[in-house]
Amino acid sequence: MREKIKTLVLHSNGPPKMPVVFCNTLIRGVLNVPETFALPAFLSRGKYLGKLGRAFTEHYARQGYLNDWREELKKSQLLDVVECDISNLIDYHNKRPVIEDVGFIIILHSATGDDMSLLLKTCHWFHKRKCKMAVFLGNEYDLMWEKTTFLYESGAEFACSQLPVDTAEWLYADVPGVKVLPLPHALNPAVYFPGQQQRRTMDIGFRGARYLLWIGDTKRNDFLDHMIQHGSRYQLSCDIRYGTIARGEWAGFLRTCHGTIGGEAGSCYLDKRGELIETAKRYLKNQPHASLKDLTETIGSRDEVEFISGKAISSRHFEPIGTKTCQLLLEGRYNDLLEPGVHYLSVKPDLSNLPEVIIEFKDEGRRKQIAEQAHEHVMSHHTYRHRVRSLIKAIFEINVSVN
Repeated sequence: MREKIKTLVLHSNGPPKMPVVFCNTLIRGVLNVPETFALPAFLSRGKYLGKLGRAFTEHYARQGYLNDWREELKKSQLLDVVECDISNLIDYHNKRPVIEDVGFIIILHSATGDDMSLLLKTCHWFHKRKCKMAVFLGNEYDLMWEKTTFLYESGAEFACSQLPVDTAEWLYADVPGVKVLPLPHALNPAVYFPGQQQRRTMDIGFRGARYLLWIGDTKRNDFLDHMIQHGSRYQLSCDIRYGTIARGEWAGFLRTCHGTIGGEAGSCYLDKRGELIETAKRYLKNQPHASLKDLTETIGSRDEVEFISGKAISSRHFEPIGTKTCQLLLEGRYNDLLEPGVHYLSVKPDLSNLPEVIIEFKDEGRRKQIAEQAHEHVMSHHTYRHRVRSLIKAIFEINVSVN
């Protein structure tokens, strides 16, 4: 049996900003409270106790894919994983010597997605490593200058991207020595698995965040709003609400629905420095009632900044597939991993074919066919087990089966 590769996995229990870092360092580092601990519900009620309760919680609990990656890495029979929460400064400092000792380093999305300041301050720590390092980039539209700077300054060999491979290679082309590995999110079948068909009481269900205007796209919001307002006109029962929920609750909800709806994730304003997203945020802060047309004209006036679409598949597209919940998705590329009419029902951006798609969806045989085909495809090629094995195979150039 192949000897396991000693691997340091860096993650963060929340955005590694000062308030989160202070709480996690005090609670997890000084008081040594385990990650699994949570205050009793009755102690978390009220204005002040509620804040105390949130300090003990997992800050990224509603971004379930972050735990999906961590869990699969720990389960891997090829890796001997040592974890480190960089938002716990005591844990991070104590793991510094491990950087020089391990055979592989992985930095996960939770450490890179929302704030890069802590990693940038400590990037010199990684200069003494004797192994390869793979950095998973979260939120690949925001803080791009900081993220590419860290890749360069730390000497990272691999940028693991959620974007389509050609998009990612364009985005990181100016970072010397970095190889792009396309590693989008996938399915965790231990959480997202089919329920009993007879228990599905809702036609269309949805839980998720409303896309903010600064990403440059209102089409998914328009689709959701249309179904909220007109679902009954199509003789469909709909339970569509904005707001994220923890992954176990989301999986259970999906198992009560025949279908769900959505579109691609990511921004339409992807540039190599993240300038346009910052421009969009500042503009909308000063002009909160501006329209998408107004924003597009403002972005279009920045002729000196080259940008492309950063639209991509997300974990939200694999999770319904795991529960065999049929998806009605806006036309998109979806990283070329899902095929319209085979793995989902495709809706035009202007919703002009929606009546025909709904007729197709209401055909129980057709709906089940889509759900079954998608499930078989993803279980065969796109679980987190496949992703982790692909990562190891690409980095160590060893003959590892990804199935």
